[in-house]
Amino acid sequence: MKKYNRIILFLVALLPFVYLYPYRPYGAWIAETSALILVALMLSFSNEEKNNRSFIGPVQIAFLGLIFSAFLSKIVNSPSYDSILIIYVLYLFIGFFIAHYIYNLNDKNEVVYLIAKGLFLGGFVNFIFCISKMSGFFVIYSQWVNGLPFWVPHINVDRTPNGFMFQRNQFADYLFMSGAASCYLYTQAEIKKITFVGTIIALGLAISLSMSRTALLYIAMGFTVVALLHFKGDDTKKFSKAFLWFLASCIFFQILSPYLNQIMVEYFPLLTEGSGLKRLGAGVNDTRWPEWQKAWHTFLANPWFGTGVGTYAAASYQLGAQFPYKGGEIVYQLFAHCHNIFLQLLAETGILGGISLLFGTIAVVYGIIKNKLDIHAAFVLIALSTMFIHSQLEYPLWYASFFILFTILASTVKLDLYSYTSTARSGVKYIFPAFILVASIYGLYSVVKLIDLNNRYESGAYSEALVKESVSLGGNLLVEDMADFYTLAMLSLDDRNLDYKLYLSSKILKFRPHAEMIFRHAIFISYKNRSDEGAAIVKNILDQYPQFIASFRESFVPLQNDPRLEKIKIVLQHNY
Repeated sequence: MKKYNRIILFLVALLPFVYLYPYRPYGAWIAETSALILVALMLSFSNEEKNNRSFIGPVQIAFLGLIFSAFLSKIVNSPSYDSILIIYVLYLFIGFFIAHYIYNLNDKNEVVYLIAKGLFLGGFVNFIFCISKMSGFFVIYSQWVNGLPFWVPHINVDRTPNGFMFQRNQFADYLFMSGAASCYLYTQAEIKKITFVGTIIALGLAISLSMSRTALLYIAMGFTVVALLHFKGDDTKKFSKAFLWFLASCIFFQILSPYLNQIMVEYFPLLTEGSGLKRLGAGVNDTRWPEWQKAWHTFLANPWFGTGVGTYAAASYQLGAQFPYKGGEIVYQLFAHCHNIFLQLLAETGILGGISLLFGTIAVVYGIIKNKLDIHAAFVLIALSTMFIHSQLEYPLWYASFFILFTILASTVKLDLYSYTSTARSGVKYIFPAFILVASIYGLYSVVKLIDLNNRYESGAYSEALVKESVSLGGNLLVEDMADFYTLAMLSLDDRNLDYKLYLSSKILKFRPHAEMIFRHAIFISYKNRSDEGAAIVKNILDQYPQFIASFRESFVPLQNDPRLEKIKIVLQHNY
């Protein structure tokens, strides 16, 4: 492997996760861009490594199946936004080429080692950052001040309660993998015992403070892996012992977390009150279980080709009355995902998408168990299992950072299915990496423009020029859906340009419904002498989400004397 790619593999496990959430709203996009740039460079340098004979493993096959299922779903369903399919397929192709490069490396253990080093250092950096934020040493504001460059953080003097830079489950996910990496490096004598002990104590504490319920599943999975190593492991005794100490640290702080949190909140006001143990069960019952039911119901209604990539949110809204949230919380932009990657693929791409993921998962696990289950394979199994469990409850693999890391580790598992002789010219191999590089940088530029547009709109700087700018951004495939959303939000609720407003609202509602957009669509439909339909739409959303009644009434005040909207007015007069 080239020296440059050794550095890149180390950075892939570190750099995007440092940027992921500290600098909102640009931080997540900087993380995505940095991950994609690293991949583009890695694939470019990989072309210098001569290897005429190439092998195909289960991960490449899984990606090809997912790509094929996405195109089939598009042909059958014709979803309203082609841009979502393009981005989705681009990510899958990126995954395919990453998998192909990693899978055909001779020394895959070196890949595992470099990823482990990146995760170890990343865990240390994130722990320091997050403790600093929690203590109030510095707090990075969740928005941006006009006039500052997008790479400059603004210190929030109001101290918005936000103790951690990660979303809690992502934070626990990453730190649990960092803990496994610490065990891996300690077993290979890469770090000293004192460093190892301090690391697992710090990570166990940080994971408990994240209040992640998913972390409890990671711990249970950890014991399962240790049991597997006991019966199947090849010289993994030292690793198993180290990993058990890490699990013990996690359990110790999880048990203490309800009491420790109460004490620490008094000294660290930015730390959120609560614990993973106290929160156990609520998230599944209130939100995830209804969404899982909706996704399964959507799949059963569209088993062969799904509803189309990116359309689950619309299907979820249509089924909202049938599977209501027990908590009844406000969901302004209704869920774009069902909190389960397998059910999401079944709902959007049908049986082929689900089978592709299932095949890849089973084949990788089989390859790990079938091959030599040494400390390298044990670390890969733990890291992959952590991200996979997370993906059954959240959406980490929708982020380039987690997606790329998952793909790299899965591709280190050897299970040859096919081989061929490569005949492509060397110059052709640079086209795709160059495309990734350009697309990722242009994507960040587009998002910066979009967020700047939103900031000006929310600050009250409304103008016709701002609307035109939003309309022009709607032609940008990378931000098409959000640009349309802002355009419709800025347009008035009167009947001027009615056909265009109806076109936008219909397009958005077929993709990702938003409460305000649904309300606007109902009004525009009523202008078209379809008042019964408009009133039914308003009643439907208020039956599901009565919290919106106040904002709907406020928006309706200037229109209340229009006779075409009389039936909506009657609905809004009801007590919810």
